[in-house]
Amino acid sequence: MNKICVYTCITGNYDNLIEIDNKEKGIDYLCFTNNKKINSKTWQIIYREDKKLTNVELSRKIKIIGDPILLKYEITIYMDGNQYFKKSVHDFVDTYISNAPTNFISFKHHARDCIYEEIDSCMRFKKTKKEDLLKFKNFLIKEKYPRHNGLIEASIIIKKNNDELVKKTMEMWFYCFLNYINRDQLTFNYCVYKMKMPISYIELNIWDNEWTGYSKHAKVEQKLDSYRLYFGNSENFELEKCIDGTYQKLKENIYSLNVIIPEDTKQIEFEISEKTNIVICDFEILYEKKVETIKFNSFEINQKFFFYDKPVFLLRGNFKKGNEIKLKINIKELSISEIVILQNQICLLTKTNNELQNDILEKSKLLKEQNSFIENLQQRFNEIQESYLSIMNSKSWKLASRLQKLRSWIK
Repeated sequence: MNKICVYTCITGNYDNLIEIDNKEKGIDYLCFTNNKKINSKTWQIIYREDKKLTNVELSRKIKIIGDPILLKYEITIYMDGNQYFKKSVHDFVDTYISNAPTNFISFKHHARDCIYEEIDSCMRFKKTKKEDLLKFKNFLIKEKYPRHNGLIEASIIIKKNNDELVKKTMEMWFYCFLNYINRDQLTFNYCVYKMKMPISYIELNIWDNEWTGYSKHAKVEQKLDSYRLYFGNSENFELEKCIDGTYQKLKENIYSLNVIIPEDTKQIEFEISEKTNIVICDFEILYEKKVETIKFNSFEINQKFFFYDKPVFLLRGNFKKGNEIKLKINIKELSISEIVILQNQICLLTKTNNELQNDILEKSKLLKEQNSFIENLQQRFNEIQESYLSIMNSKSWKLASRLQKLRSWIK
């Protein structure tokens, strides 16, 4: 019997199964799925169904709690469907797992060490609903869970099996996923904290290391009628300052939204749509005070704004908590002909910028030459002036001046 198992779980159509390039002896590769269309030349496919669970819930159950078939292995390595090994699994186990002092090993998060900051990040990148994130954040505060108490990358988790504390912690983890919030990465370190389960971290960036690689998940559909408002500067992102929503559609391409301002601020970052290639023909703001509008990532052509990247307006004004702001917008996706116009405009702008840069370089060169000429003239003038003063102050010049006066008297 092999002692090591690498397993994954793909439910529904979320990921495509990545075939194994170099299948190693002494390792079993198992793929759990409820998708009868999935087959593989390198993975052993194991079908599992649970009518009481959604596709996501079934996937997390197998990921976190496991499956009875996994109990026969000494070491199990779970990988998300988009993860894979680039180098020998045996060498990876020898380097990071065999001598680890704990029975649970995972990658440390590449950027954060705090669940609270991860909650804000999940909101920033639209990973789940704001209401759920706020509810879980308030739960952590009530529990007096400390900040900066560690954070894993849950895409790869490794267990040395048959540890009772690990088993109980995994049961709690899955319970939190079902009952608190549907982001397993957010709840893991809380469960470790409550259960006092020791863990070991792999000190590698899971997204950039020599051992493992990843491919992108299936693309999430972007919606034209979804917006985001951030009240303040989103570089210092805070969950409470962000509002995501869907426009009210008035008629074809005409949308509106009414929002109560959550706090005093001087600016609102308005992400107009999840889609990038859009055109705005009209935009109206109704607010009790003057609002300045700054547009990004766009060209204005015939009073239309064509966006070639994330469509963002910056609204500046004196916005007060509790006041209402109303927005009305004419927005649609770019047609093929409009995309061509946009591409031509970008090319024209690039050309214009290049010509302008060349003109600036030429004029700078000419100005430098002129400055050099002026400096030379100034230096020559100074030299002549010094010579003149030297002559005027000399004894010979003074004697010559007296003789000249004497001659004028004699005449």
